[in-house]
Amino acid sequence: MNDRQIDRLDMARATLTVVDAHAAAWQATPIVQTYRDDLAALIEAVREAARLQADPSSAVTSVKDQLRADVIAALTPLHGALQAYAADAERPDIEARVDVTPSDLERMRDADLAEQSEISVALAREHLDALGPYGLTLAEVDKLDALDDDFADALGTPRASIVAISRVTAQIAEHIAAIRELLTRKLDRMVARLSTAAPEFAREYADARNIIDRGRRGTPEPAPDA
Repeated sequence: MNDRQIDRLDMARATLTVVDAHAAAWQATPIVQTYRDDLAALIEAVREAARLQADPSSAVTSVKDQLRADVIAALTPLHGALQAYAADAERPDIEARVDVTPSDLERMRDADLAEQSEISVALAREHLDALGPYGLTLAEVDKLDALDDDFADALGTPRASIVAISRVTAQIAEHIAAIRELLTRKLDRMVARLSTAAPEFAREYADARNIIDRGRRGTPEPAPDA
């Protein structure tokens, strides 16, 4: 994590502390509980991604496992379309190449799964026009193609570390952006609504929302208005 991201995570954690400390002020407004829980989950997601970023070996394992699950999840419906098409077109050659169940995919070794995905993507591209009536789209094929490329890269060394760190770094940025979106577009507005009835909560919340900029020796950076 860079200093800017750490600053924003610290702000989010301080904000969550204030929200929890003033639960009595918002308990009658159920949506605030939802926003509070979403914020807590995002903070934990950033912390976990940062942990993986600092530990390349754990990051490799975590990213590889997630990519494997994503490939299987994308490959299963693609196989359904290919298998149905092969049966209708009386193409046993195609059917034989995609005659695998989700359980078969789960049991495959990583390298075999990556190879199967490449085979299936190539078949889908070759017969894409005929697969239209089966609901298969180019976007779906492209998504799986990109996933299995990342998965194959994650199986090699040193590419595995590069891919893993790149993905968790991107996840940190995504989670930080989601925290900003949640606060500025949702939670800030609900606290403003409660400010008249709970002025102390609103004041402490506003203080917590100030971002301490490490690059300026602790000078507060006001939270964005929108």
